[in-house]
Amino acid sequence: MVGTQGLLAIAMSFLLAGIPGGARPEVLGIIVVAEGASLSGGSASEGTSVYDGDRLSTETGGALQLRSGGVTLALSGASTVIVRSNAKNSGKEFEAELASGTITLSAAAEAAAEIQALGARIRRGADGRVIAQVRILGPKELLVFARRGSVQVSYREESETILEGKSYYVLLDPTDGDDSKDSSAKKAGKHGKALVLIAVAVAAGAAATSIPMALRQHYESPDRP
Repeated sequence: MVGTQGLLAIAMSFLLAGIPGGARPEVLGIIVVAEGASLSGGSASEGTSVYDGDRLSTETGGALQLRSGGVTLALSGASTVIVRSNAKNSGKEFEAELASGTITLSAAAEAAAEIQALGARIRRGADGRVIAQVRILGPKELLVFARRGSVQVSYREESETILEGKSYYVLLDPTDGDDSKDSSAKKAGKHGKALVLIAVAVAAGAAATSIPMALRQHYESPDRP
């Protein structure tokens, strides 16, 4: 008679035989640069595979770069992002959910990619290659820089387009009880706008702590940069 261990081995063999290819998860991307970086709580290194749902983070002064098909993601120091692969009707889309810090996403013309931050969605605004940089400044504040190509910022039912080479301070829900916000931005919020963009004449790499005070001097819409 076959012992208990033998029966267990037979059962496992049938179980594994029914799982195509051992049901190994598909690799989402490969880390090509890792300095002071971590992957889902462990140390990240060059050549490491990244999978759907993995969390990437960097220490202060660290850097990380991930390559996924026609998409390249770069994390600056003190930043955290969760990466996903989302199936769409036209194929798969690379999604990067920024939790803190700064991300730069470069996507080839044929690659579908999106950045999510504080509930807002940032993606290409027109056909062609796009390079977008997004920084979280506060609980309801972003800085978005369209380094190459135009980008579209969407929040709730509203969308705005940022043209190539332009940087915008993005304020979400401007009437949510913060008296320090620019009065014109608050006025726009009172008229039902949940998404307010203010043009800035600073590079996206400037110190984040110096940006908000300069931005709150006036309000401009994206069609009047």
